[in-house]
Amino acid sequence: MSEKQLALFILKITQSNEVHFAKNKSGLLLVELGYANEEGKRIAVSLKQRDALKTYLKTRFDIDWTVSAKKLSSGSRIDVALHTNREKFSRQKVKETWLKLKPLTAGCKLNNTDLPVMSAGHIEINQDDVTYIDMDHLLVVENAEAFYQLQKVALSSPVPDKLLAVYRGDPQLGNTINWAKEVSKDRCKIACYPDYDPAGMQIAHSLGIDAILLPTLHELDTINGDKEAFNNQYHQLDALLTSNKGFTSTLQVWLDYLRMRKMGFTQEVMIAKEVTHEWVSIRK
Repeated sequence: MSEKQLALFILKITQSNEVHFAKNKSGLLLVELGYANEEGKRIAVSLKQRDALKTYLKTRFDIDWTVSAKKLSSGSRIDVALHTNREKFSRQKVKETWLKLKPLTAGCKLNNTDLPVMSAGHIEINQDDVTYIDMDHLLVVENAEAFYQLQKVALSSPVPDKLLAVYRGDPQLGNTINWAKEVSKDRCKIACYPDYDPAGMQIAHSLGIDAILLPTLHELDTINGDKEAFNNQYHQLDALLTSNKGFTSTLQVWLDYLRMRKMGFTQEVMIAKEVTHEWVSIRK
């Protein structure tokens, strides 16, 4: 029996005109405390005991007997704390979704505040505190280390204005896209910086991106990638080549290079080896 179960049971009794109630663990405790009597398979509560329970409810839980039981369960902990000092009675879990943001070019705004271009460091903010972001492009970065070291990614082609990078973790990439479109009022285009391997390319394709950050291929010629990962992911490359023609035709050169080298290249390896990257727009 939890404290919440006991409090709600007492609240039910104090708000009821009934005399008999279930002889559950809460009921047996009330009998033990003298607030009820056993009668066969049930407990009985007299008017005097009911009045005493109203005082007990207030003294122990800081709950007024007239409050709705729903107000002790629904809403946030702060909402529940309006009616009891047991704010953890709230069913709502305390959950914060922290966004990691890095403005890469000028013009981005967060909640109508100008964001500085950041060559190093990043901004962290709870998603619930974001009401609007003014950006033209959102670059979703697959891996945390790559996000933190974005300033080390050399570019062989210019990137768009009002470009904001975000990292929220691989399993949440799809949610990131929905969030970005919502807070930008569906204005921004989505780009992706994935690992350059079959799995990374599949992730990029699944996001329905408008652009992708990819390596300059000849710079990979002397770099050894991960053959084992490629072998495990090869089926994803085959599936990709038979799917979206706009995506695959735009990236045919990069897909062919993967098949030719039979190895994948992670963001971390490419950054460490100072491989330049280019911004590639997807034909749709």
